[in-house]
Amino acid sequence: MEFRFRTADFSDAAILAEFNCRLAWETEQRQLDRDLVLAGVQGGLQRYPEVRYFVAETDELVIGQLMLTREWSDWRNGWMIWLQSVYV
Repeated sequence: MEFRFRTADFSDAAILAEFNCRLAWETEQRQLDRDLVLAGVQGGLQRYPEVRYFVAETDELVIGQLMLTREWSDWRNGWMIWLQSVYV
């Protein structure tokens, strides 16, 4: 099986939202509001470079995701990168 990784775009918003809902259920048994999550994903996609989503594909099917966010660190006088919303 061959995998391909790419930067996500707005055409991926629905599957990113679905994966986020699954992640919340599988890790915390929390049922999220899908419309709110979709709006959050779309908001994240609009906030590049502070927020970046990546997807993993096989046979042109998205099978995983991760989100990177940036945070300014005054302690380090530089940007910190946070790896979040990892789902496969």
